Amino acid sequence: VSVPGSGNVVIVNASSYAVQGSIVVGGNPVALALHPLTNRLYVTDASGGTLRVADLSSNRLLDVVAVGSNLQDVAINLATNRIYVAVTDANSIAVIDGFTDRVVAIVPVGSRPSALAVDSKLNRLYAANTLDNNVSVLDASQNLSLITRRKVGVLPAGIALDSNTHLTYVANAGN
Repeated sequence: VSVPGSGNVVIVNASSYAVQGSIVVGGNPVALALHPLTNRLYVTDASGGTLRVADLSSNRLLDVVAVGSNLQDVAINLATNRIYVAVTDANSIAVIDGFTDRVVAIVPVGSRPSALAVDSKLNRLYAANTLDNNVSVLDASQNLSLITRRKVGVLPAGIALDSNTHLTYVANAGN
């Protein structure tokens, strides 16, 4: 659980609901993505423009990656070990190499991307573009080349993906 303004991520036991500790990541943590294969937690720092990388074996901060201003969501492609960060002020997605924790590309999408979802089986990234009222569908195997943009409603602000059915669900804040 991220605690905005605290610089901490709280660890909660999913069985007992008890708080088991915290990880000091610094900054203003907003969004989280857990990589189950590397046991790393990726945390966007909204105010500092960085992606914080924590090792869950030791609950320690490993790296701080400069990305851009006003970071929102973060998502992981397990097939390529790429981490994607919505850089809202730049209307783009930052692509981070999960092996080196370095930015390898900045890819423009629509206006004010706020939410991301990855389909690792199809190698697709979905970005909800809040001010364009659409979702960008990107080919994650080809450096995020645009496949299409689809209108989804007013002010899309959240997105979820069912990796079995390959259906995306978009929450529209303006509807």
